[in-house]
Amino acid sequence: HERPYFENDRVWFHHEDCWGGGSNSMMYRGIIQRVNNEGDGYVDVAPLQWLSDGSDKTVRIEHIRESSGKGQIIPDWCDMTLRFDVGDRVLCYVYGEWRPCVVSVVWPIGTLSSTSGRPPRSPTDDFPRYACSFQDEDGRCIIEKDDDDFIMEHPSVFRFSIGQKIVFNTKHARLPGAIMHKVRSQFPWLEGSITARDITGEAGYYTVYECKFKFGSKGDYFADIERDVDEHIASLSTDPRTRLLDSIVQDCERSHLSYLADAYEIDIDLFRDLAIRRAVDSASYNALTWLQMDRGIDVLSAKDEDGNSLLHQLATKPNVPKFFRKVGESLQQRGYCEEDCVDFVGKSCDKTWLDVLSKCNLKAFDIVLSLNSGAAICVMGYNFLDEDHEQRLRSLVSVDRVRTCIFERFLECRKYWRICSRMWYSVPSDKTYLSDLFSGDDASMIAKSVARFYVDWSHIGFIGRFDFTNLLRSCEQPRLVKLLYEADSRMFKCNVSFTSREDNSEFLQPQLANRDSRTDDLEVDILTSCTVGDDMDPLTSFFLGSRWKYDDLIRDYACQSTVVSLATYIQNKIELDKEKGEDEKKKSIFGSSHEDRLLKRRLQLISDEKCFPGRIEVFD
Repeated sequence: HERPYFENDRVWFHHEDCWGGGSNSMMYRGIIQRVNNEGDGYVDVAPLQWLSDGSDKTVRIEHIRESSGKGQIIPDWCDMTLRFDVGDRVLCYVYGEWRPCVVSVVWPIGTLSSTSGRPPRSPTDDFPRYACSFQDEDGRCIIEKDDDDFIMEHPSVFRFSIGQKIVFNTKHARLPGAIMHKVRSQFPWLEGSITARDITGEAGYYTVYECKFKFGSKGDYFADIERDVDEHIASLSTDPRTRLLDSIVQDCERSHLSYLADAYEIDIDLFRDLAIRRAVDSASYNALTWLQMDRGIDVLSAKDEDGNSLLHQLATKPNVPKFFRKVGESLQQRGYCEEDCVDFVGKSCDKTWLDVLSKCNLKAFDIVLSLNSGAAICVMGYNFLDEDHEQRLRSLVSVDRVRTCIFERFLECRKYWRICSRMWYSVPSDKTYLSDLFSGDDASMIAKSVARFYVDWSHIGFIGRFDFTNLLRSCEQPRLVKLLYEADSRMFKCNVSFTSREDNSEFLQPQLANRDSRTDDLEVDILTSCTVGDDMDPLTSFFLGSRWKYDDLIRDYACQSTVVSLATYIQNKIELDKEKGEDEKKKSIFGSSHEDRLLKRRLQLISDEKCFPGRIEVFD
C-alpha cells in the first residue's frame, strides 16, 4: 500500500535550497501546496519558515512514491514540540547505560539513513527526535523516542548532600541480590546515609543517590536510588505532614500519598486548601486524582480568588505539559474508567482554559491536541469546542505558525475521527449523514482521507476500536464500502470478536440470520462473517488461523464482477488438491478436512438464488 499525499499535508523533506546546516527544523518541515501523482510523482512544499516569513515560495520534491526508492519526503506524524530544547542537560540511554549529554539539535532528520535505515512508515516507527552531544567525551547520540526510557532530565539540584541521614524505600531501591528479598520482606523503609550522588555510565540505570545501610551482622551494604522524590527517599527528620505536601509537589504516585496519609493518620481536611493549592501550582496529576478519588475532595470545582476554574489555573503553570501528558497516558491505558481516573477535561464546565493554554504554554497546547499523547481524545467530542469557540481559537493561534500547525492538524484529525465514529455506531441519523457525505463529487477523496487517517492512527485504542465490518456485513451502504475498500482495503482487514444479536441481524445470509441459537464471543475474519453458512458448530472452526488465504482469493479475483468466477476458482483449487500427494496436500492452501467442508458449503451458499445478490455486492 502506497500512502497517498494530499494538499495541506504536513511533511518532512530534504531539499538543497533550504536544508542549510540542518539545524533549523522549520526549513525542512513544511506544508504540501500541490500534488502530482503521475509516474513517481512530485509535490510542491512550502517550508514552515518561509510561511512564517510571509513568503509564498515552494520547493519541488520529486520521487514521492515509496516504491521508487528515491524518496526525499516523509509524512509528518510528529508533534510540533519536544520535551527538551537545544542546550538542555539530559541523560541519554546509549548502549545499555545512561550518559550525561547536552541537546545539540532537535529533529535531526538528516541522520535517518544512519539510524533506522529506512524512513518511518507509521506514527509508531522510530524517528530522530534529538541529536545529543556527550559531556564526558567527544561524539554524539541520536534519540528516536521522546520518553524517559530513552532521554530524561539530568538533575542539577539535589535534595540531599553527601553524608546526610535519610530513609529509603526498599521496594524502589536497587539492592544487593543476596539480601534483596530478605530486606524487602522485613523492612519497607530503611535508614542509611548518602555516600555518592549523580552516578552515570556504570549500570543500565541512573543512580541519583548511593546510600550506605546496615543489615544483619555482616557490615555495610549499598543501595542505589533512581529518583529524587519522597516516594523513593526522604529525610530522616522531616515530619509526616511536610513529607505529604512535598510528595504532592513532586507528583508522587497515589499509592504513596495514601501510604503517608494512612500510616501517619494525617487528616487532610485540616489543610485541604493548602493541599489543593500545592497540587495545582505543581500541576500534579497524581495528587489531584488522589484528592478527588481517594480523599473525596472535589478538586474539579476548585476555583482561585479570581474565580478561575481548575484547568484555567493549570493552564498558567510551568509543569502543565507533564499534567496533560499523564492525562493522555491514563486515557490510553484505562479509557474513561470513572473508578480509576478523573475526566479532568470532560467534567470541566469552563472551556476557555484552552484559549489560555494556547497563549501561555506552547508545549502543553501541543500535547492537549495531540493524538500521539492520547490527550486529544478529550477534546474531540461533539460537546467540546463549538463553532464559535473554534473560530475564536483559530484567531488566537493565527499569529504563530507553529500554533497554527498544531490546531489545523487537530481539526483535521477530529474531522476524520468523527466520521469514523459515525460509521462505527451507524445509528439512523449517522447513516443519513454518511450517505450525504459520500455521495458528492469529492466522495472518493473523503474516503481516501478517512482510510488514511484510520490506518495511520489505529494503534491508538480510541481509534483502533472502530470496527467497520458492520458496514460490510449489513451491506446497507455498498457505495460507502466500495469507496473505503478501494481507498485502502486494510480498513476491513481485521479479526472481529462480537456477540450475536438476538435476531442474528449482523449476518448477510438467511441461513445464519434465521438460526435459533446465539453464538457468544464469536471470532471470525471478515470474509467468513459475510459468506459462511451455519452448518458447522460453532463458527469458530471457520477461522483457519491464516487470514491471508481469503485475502489472496479476493486479490486474485478483485477484477471479477460475479461470484460465479470466485466459485469456479475455489472449485478448481479443490480439484487440484485432490491430484496432489499427501505431503503436498499438507502444504496446500486447502489442506485439512474442515477447510474442504467449509469451501463446499461456500460453494453451495454462493450459488443459492436467495443469497446471490447480496454476495455479488460483497465480493465486488
